[in-house]
This record gives sequence, structure tokens and C-alpha cells, in this order.
Amino acid sequence: MARRARTSLATIYKRYPTRDALILAALERWMDENRYAGLATQQPGPDESIYDGLMRVFRTIFEPWERHPDMLRAYYRARSAPVVSDW
Repeated sequence: MARRARTSLATIYKRYPTRDALILAALERWMDENRYAGLATQQPGPDESIYDGLMRVFRTIFEPWERHPDMLRAYYRARSAPVVSDW
């Protein structure tokens, strides 16, 4: 990752103290870019029920996870890992 970012490992670990912190930050960025991306362009139909509208919204929110199940697994593992304190 450091090579792709054209920086050193030391620079990366100054910002992210552990490998898990780096992975979690990358996953959170991916989520920010993907999880609500499809909602901005959607418009409800004139006769759309609340149920149908909510189902459309839920499908849109979860669609990136369905297309990229490994991202969901990685996010779950990263969020479930024990937190190591800097104290």
C-alpha cells in the first residue's frame, strides 16, 4: 500500500498506529463512497407505497455489500477485533 501511495511505511504508521487501524480506515472510506451513492439519483414513483420506497432504499444501501461480500467480511472482522489502547 505504501508503494502505491508513493510514501514510506513510517509515514503511513504515523497516521495509522496499527495494521488494523489502517484497514478499518480504508474500509470506512470505501463505505463512505459506496453505501449511499445510489440514493442521490433515485426518485420515488408517484404511486410508490412507503413499504416499496423503504425496500428500494434498503436495496440501494445494501447493494454495494452484495456486490463486494469480501468488503463486508473484512469490515466485520476489523470492527470485531479487540481494541488495543495506546496507554
